[in-house]
Amino acid sequence: MDLPDSTNIKSLFKKQGILGPQELFNDDTLIKIILAYFVVAKCKNVIIATDMRQKSIDTLNLISQLADKNGVQVSSLGMVSVDQLLFAITNNNFDGGIMISPNLPVKNYFGFRFFDAQANLIENELILNQFLQESNIPILDGNSPVIQSISITKDFFFNTLKNIDPIVWKNHKIVIDAGNGIGGESLCKLLEKIPQLNTIGQFLEPNDNFMHHMPFIEDQRNSKELSESIKTNNADFGILINHDGDRILFLDDKGDCIEPAYLSAFLINIIKDKNPDYKIGFSPELKWVFEENIVRKENIVNLDSSFREIKKVAKELDIGFATDSNGLLLFKDTNYSINSLYLISLIIEHLSNKNLKLSECIFEIKNNFFISKYLYFLNPNENIDSVKRNLQIVFESSTEQEIHDGFVLDDPNFRISVLSFDDSRFVKIYLETKSELLAQEVSLKIENQLVSIATKKYFTDPQILINFEYQMSPREKFEVLLNNFWFTWNPHHILPIINLYGDGWRKNSPPEALMASFGKEKLAQLLLSKDWELDQNLRLFDTYLSSNSKFTNLVKGEVKFKIFETNPI
Repeated sequence: MDLPDSTNIKSLFKKQGILGPQELFNDDTLIKIILAYFVVAKCKNVIIATDMRQKSIDTLNLISQLADKNGVQVSSLGMVSVDQLLFAITNNNFDGGIMISPNLPVKNYFGFRFFDAQANLIENELILNQFLQESNIPILDGNSPVIQSISITKDFFFNTLKNIDPIVWKNHKIVIDAGNGIGGESLCKLLEKIPQLNTIGQFLEPNDNFMHHMPFIEDQRNSKELSESIKTNNADFGILINHDGDRILFLDDKGDCIEPAYLSAFLINIIKDKNPDYKIGFSPELKWVFEENIVRKENIVNLDSSFREIKKVAKELDIGFATDSNGLLLFKDTNYSINSLYLISLIIEHLSNKNLKLSECIFEIKNNFFISKYLYFLNPNENIDSVKRNLQIVFESSTEQEIHDGFVLDDPNFRISVLSFDDSRFVKIYLETKSELLAQEVSLKIENQLVSIATKKYFTDPQILINFEYQMSPREKFEVLLNNFWFTWNPHHILPIINLYGDGWRKNSPPEALMASFGKEKLAQLLLSKDWELDQNLRLFDTYLSSNSKFTNLVKGEVKFKIFETNPI
């Protein structure tokens, strides 16, 4: 067999996991990656979880064939969230675990995360180095050995709640929005076991087209429908889950998003009440919002560590609770593993004991600390050092501190942290102040100083932008959808726009009809307010056009239907 091109393969090994376009993961590449993992992890007994993609199931079968040839026993949890996989590794004494799922919900992407016997994320560099040494690719016969299926749901539930007493809980109503990822269905089933909880689920069915919104919590616009559900159902709070269930975004009883750093500060308050001696660790991008909630300063541990190292360091230093700026939450009580059930339980226990609403608990924190986040796309020939030079000019009195993947500019009245990515064209900037007015002032200085070297983007993961940012105005997006009658295929987002002018759109060009009723400026405002909905529909439209649907096959297979390729309706 031909060996895969290592030049392209190296691009798959990113900080957040091994991921990239599906076409780069051919069988030869997959075999080399798995063999490299077997060597690095020194494993003889592996547990595997998958997402909903067919390629994940096919890869599980390929792994079982490789394992059989290499004396490795493989067990499968099926389609479960990351927190249950991590629990299974340590609870059931596996040598390692594999999550077959890319760490981002990007269309046509595939990937892995590999874990050792302590459920620590294995450094991708180790697997890459071994991958490059693999010279022989075995020929597989295609016969997959029987894979042992196991369930850890019951053990996971009772182990998670061993330090929690649901008996004292008051009744709470919760809305869970999974965005058609894999984490929502199993979480709802666990929560439904607790009689004091009324759990309402939406978009729970796994679907890798993500038909309602992206299951990605960094873009808080994805919480729009959850916010409405909280208000409609008079719920106590809501939870937006990312695609594989390892991070969640909380919305309070008013339907407002809770900044992840504010939630972490709130959790610090809960944990110091339950366990005053616990050490608290946090990464350096944000500091004041965490630090000033800890009375015993000797319990503070500064974790100048990347995402994948925080868990390992937290365990080594016996830290009770560790967090970062983007909502990573690790608890000693759950063996330093991500655990959504435990997180929700802690919060409900606190709300019940204090007889408070979640919005009331967060109010003081968000009114004492003001956090701004920015994502910048750098111009050609610019890099993070260019950003540093430009910011030092305008903030010359600040003190510079090097941190992992970036730097901090420290001032008595504000902190600015700048972090780089695998994709060096992007940087993230975090601003922390104790004054809303000062936050606005510093933010404006940052924007003005960087305008000549970078373009400001909506705060999200760069890979999401690369795949889903449409370089069109809202009006242009709307007309693309209308010209293709996309709303008749998926009315979920577009109908709220169309119903503004009723049946008249069938007789007149809709934008012109709207302009006649509302005026050009009103139309522009309307479409701008619906820009996120338009993006979701364009994303789904692209998915449809690239799919092997019956209609697409009809168009490709029949000459007389070719016209529909360029003029669908």
